[in-house]
Amino acid sequence: MENTEQISNKHINLVEKNIMDFELKARAIALLESPPQYIDNPAFYDEKQIIEFMSHDIEVNSEMSLDSDQSNILFLQMNYTKKRICDIANHTKGLSQLPKVFQLLRQQEQLCAKIVQGNMGLVMAMAKYANYHNVEFSDLLSEGSMALLRAAEKFDCGMGYKFSTYACRAILKSFSRTAKKQYRYRNLFAVQLESGMEKDDYIDTQRIDTDNQRVNEVSDIFNNNLADLTGTEQEVVNLRFSLKDQNNKPMTLKQVGQQLGLSKERIRQIQNKALGKMKVVAEQQFSEMY
Repeated sequence: MENTEQISNKHINLVEKNIMDFELKARAIALLESPPQYIDNPAFYDEKQIIEFMSHDIEVNSEMSLDSDQSNILFLQMNYTKKRICDIANHTKGLSQLPKVFQLLRQQEQLCAKIVQGNMGLVMAMAKYANYHNVEFSDLLSEGSMALLRAAEKFDCGMGYKFSTYACRAILKSFSRTAKKQYRYRNLFAVQLESGMEKDDYIDTQRIDTDNQRVNEVSDIFNNNLADLTGTEQEVVNLRFSLKDQNNKPMTLKQVGQQLGLSKERIRQIQNKALGKMKVVAEQQFSEMY
């Protein structure tokens, strides 16, 4: 016979399931009136292709990462499920198709969860190596996870590039936004020292934190090649400013030219072009945060 604790746990699980089902049903009703946005794809209009990609059942867990083919299949499945909800909503009056919409919505949620779970390693790795002062690791994980979820909703697998590349940009931007929010908060609510205590070094610390933050942003752009630098441009910038290994001493234009077999003026041109690309990305990130 089941003991009291087992019966209680079953009751709690049943209540939680009923609450989740109620929330999903409420969302399903809302979707009938306001269908979801989805990323269209030519495969949605070819019955053979639909059967092909919908027949896959991809299993994921926290210890595995999705490859490109698996990710693309999950994105096709998720967006096709959204399309079916839209089709029902656009051709149905009343709530006669609510059970079907409820079933599709549950399927869509499960597919989205698979995509997020299969890419959580990106958030963990990027949060681990991010170097933002006064930002908790848990805050980075939380913001990165939300950025990953938003990226999954907006990604178009038909464009031909990897979701991991798209998601990394979104996660980095979320980290930078979080750091800026923390900085603004500390700037507005700085703790003033009482008289008689040691000199307040808040302004100096603030300036150092700002400088470090800018260095981190530049490093993020360079290390993840968000500015699409060529191999030569990456090498020149790295040798000039030691962005990959700060223990190495930055080289002069002449020294870089000697190492790469190019003239000093040519190195200057390559450097300026690369820095221009990085500046565009930095300004774009800043504008998106305000």
